[in-house]
Amino acid sequence: MNTMTQNQQNSNMQPMTISQTIQVIQGTQPSSTINVSQPQENVFMAEYSFFYKAYNDLQIYHITCEEISFEVVLNNLTQNYVQPNNLHVFYFQQPDDKKIYKVICEIVSYNFIICTLNKIKYGIEQNLNVQENLDFSKEHKENLEFRLKQDLNNYLALIYTSLQPMVDNNIIDN
Repeated sequence: MNTMTQNQQNSNMQPMTISQTIQVIQGTQPSSTINVSQPQENVFMAEYSFFYKAYNDLQIYHITCEEISFEVVLNNLTQNYVQPNNLHVFYFQQPDDKKIYKVICEIVSYNFIICTLNKIKYGIEQNLNVQENLDFSKEHKENLEFRLKQDLNNYLALIYTSLQPMVDNNIIDN
């Protein structure tokens, strides 16, 4: 089983670049690196990312699901953590296999989407340094979490299924 490196601290998240987006679009398989020097509470077992648009919401979100242990959830819930306004974090347990995920939701700016589409479709590389207000309202957080919890089983199953042939081929080749 692969273990993952620590994701950036939520409060230090940097805006994604076009190359990072292309990586997310083309590859949802988890990285296979490990960082042993990190404290145990920051270690997660797998990470999956995708873009998402909730029903009844015009905004697009970048979603990162980190598979974590129950002990990490308890530890995180007992700390007084204040979420930045541009992120929404919650926990989700898959009903089938009982895996627990820390779900990190980040608003994707429309400028970022336009730059990415221009880069992918036309090869035009833009560098728009326009500051956008990307804060979550309470209503957006509630709607996103409600809708995403309904859809997460399907998203995670699709990602797992798309990775399965790669895992099977690695087993056969070794």
